[in-house]
Amino acid sequence: INDVTLAVLKYNNAWATHAPRDFESAISSVSTALEKHPRNALLLALQSNLYYGDVIHELNLVPDSLSKMEGLANKAVSLDPELQIAQYNLVPLNSFLGRAKECVEQAQKVVEMNPNHARILSGCAVHTTTVGAYELGWELIERAKQLNPHYPGWYHFVDYLVHFGNKR
Repeated sequence: INDVTLAVLKYNNAWATHAPRDFESAISSVSTALEKHPRNALLLALQSNLYYGDVIHELNLVPDSLSKMEGLANKAVSLDPELQIAQYNLVPLNSFLGRAKECVEQAQKVVEMNPNHARILSGCAVHTTTVGAYELGWELIERAKQLNPHYPGWYHFVDYLVHFGNKR
């Protein structure tokens, strides 16, 4: 397995398990691959998203991961504007930073890039719903459920947020 493939596999494993040791391993693997391929947009996007995970899970694996993640996400997008995961990273980032308008606009852009990527649709649904775009979030999660009828249980979080937001 080459270093880029290994980094992608470890990245996917970290987000599947949410285990601190797996995030640590993924961050290390992506960093190692980036030493050899510093302008690889995919690796930069993955590193940005791992730093986001470091922040939201309060793992403290990387000093200043919060201040680094946005720059990495923007660099990945500038290197490959057509890379959906690079564009997607700006959705949770804007949501986390409380930029509702930017979150919604970016989610719409990302979904347009590939409206059949259930994981991206569901992620955009969660983040747009958390910033109050309930109708868009509901629409996106329903589309994701149609694309993936055996969807994971966390898809229901969007339903919860919509009902909560509508005071039900």
